[in-house]
Amino acid sequence: MGRHDWTAYDCCVLINACAQNKSWKIALRLFRDMEDSDVKLDIVTINATSSVSLKAGEWEMASHLFDLMAQSKTELDTVIHNTAICASKEGDLWQKASHLFGIMVHNSVEPNAISHNVAISACEKHCKWERSLLFFMATACSIVEPNTITHNALISAWTKGKEWERALGLLSGMAQGSIERSSITFNAAISAQGTLGDWEKTLQLFSAMAKSDMQLDTITFGAAISACEKTAKWEKTIQFLSKMMQVAVES
Repeated sequence: MGRHDWTAYDCCVLINACAQNKSWKIALRLFRDMEDSDVKLDIVTINATSSVSLKAGEWEMASHLFDLMAQSKTELDTVIHNTAICASKEGDLWQKASHLFGIMVHNSVEPNAISHNVAISACEKHCKWERSLLFFMATACSIVEPNTITHNALISAWTKGKEWERALGLLSGMAQGSIERSSITFNAAISAQGTLGDWEKTLQLFSAMAKSDMQLDTITFGAAISACEKTAKWEKTIQFLSKMMQVAVES
């Protein structure tokens, strides 16, 4: 069977096979050959190629695929919308990510947790915490339950926006709502407490993190040391440095 005899199914199988072997460039070349031929594109193939584009760092290609589908009469699903939002986030296009989320809602496509999380993160990268908050609040009007990633993204947005009290308030809310907190959550909170100059609460957060199974990393120690340094607590700084060396030896 020659290349021009391929069907959309054949191409999709090959693209997925290349994706499994991390042969991103070959997968994208197959899709471009498909575009240049008479093979009819379908949503399954587009979704597979979009996923490959993201993994290959080809943000423009992922956006092109969404535009391609939008121009056709093919019904766009949650996956293709999410991929386009992810592409905009990775391409540092927070406004486009926000716009695509709006298009998703306009097209009566139900956003899922990934949709909200990526939109929040896209705005967080550019310190647009007000917009991040809107996407977080939008979960209340949907069936989506904000998870650890959702909260972390908003905490990070507030930290970058110097809204320290808000970030710490959300951290407390996670505990009250029995939402699992990760090392990312604690690192952001430790950084916020450090900026506020409250080294005692910083120490409490550090201790709680150390007692759990969470991994202490350079960000954790850096934020804790910075908090003590700002309040001239050199004794605590030495303690953190000693602990850091101990963790390094144990790992």
